[in-house]
Order: sequence, then structure tokens, then C-alpha cells
Amino acid sequence: MSADDPTTPPDAAKVSLTLEQLAQLKSEVLPQAPYVSRVSFGLIVRLVTTGDMMPVLREIDALESLKLPTTVKGEEGEQFKHPPLFPFWHKHYFTSRHVLRNIGERWNIARGKGNPDLKAALNTIAEQSGHDPDAWQSALPYRLLIEGLSERANARRLTGD
Repeated sequence: MSADDPTTPPDAAKVSLTLEQLAQLKSEVLPQAPYVSRVSFGLIVRLVTTGDMMPVLREIDALESLKLPTTVKGEEGEQFKHPPLFPFWHKHYFTSRHVLRNIGERWNIARGKGNPDLKAALNTIAEQSGHDPDAWQSALPYRLLIEGLSERANARRLTGD
């Protein structure tokens, strides 16, 4: 990290840890994780600063066969094939900030071409609710949001970071 480096934030602080201090820090952040010795300092910082600790650890536990596979797309994970990333793994994780993206994916909203499922869902709601605005107010959000996200989760198609 250099003072002349334009990518270094002006308020950045240089951190220096011994290997023992790093091991202690990692064991405090991940006290029960059998893979703690293989977790990088960068991942520890990200886990502590982003609020993504539980979703990320849930996916690592699934990769390590410590927990059941999740509902996230590509549940098995994929090992990188070429250096410098080999032998690391690529795996998505899901948090609440990914809900809207997944609902959009379920109904193909982002691609703008629509989805036969969306048309069918709207037609079903129209048939069941007709001209009753009170029925539409509950049926439409429930079908598109709750059921849409549930269907994507059940198909193990949730996506995220």
C-alpha cells in the first residue's frame, strides 16, 4: 500500500499481524469451524464487515459436508480449474438483499420478454378475483412474491453473491 497509489482510500490504515495473532483472530470469528485454518484474512474481514457471515458460512459448511445442501443455485459449488485460483471453489450465497433479484428472475422481469408463467399467474388471479380490488391486493403480491420466491428456492435456483 503506497501513498501514491490512487486505489488506496485516503483513510486506509495499514494492518500488520503475526501469524499467531491472525490465527487468534480467525478462531475468535469462527470459533467452531473445523476449516478455520484455511480461511483467509480477506474473507474474515468481509464476513465481519458486510453482515454476510451466516449465509457465507452456511454455504461453506455445505461445501465441507457439515450441513445439508442449500437452496442456492449451483449448490455443489464449482472448483476452479486453472491457476491462480485452483484449487479454490466458486459458490453463490443468498441473503435477504437478493430477494427482489430472485423474484425478477422467477418471472423473467429483468430480461423484458415476459414469462408464460407470469401471464398464467396473472390470468389465474384475474379468474379467481375478477373485479374485486381487495382480493387482488392480497392475491397478486402473494403469488408473485411469496410463491415466486418459494418456487425458486424449491427448485434450488436462488442466486446471490
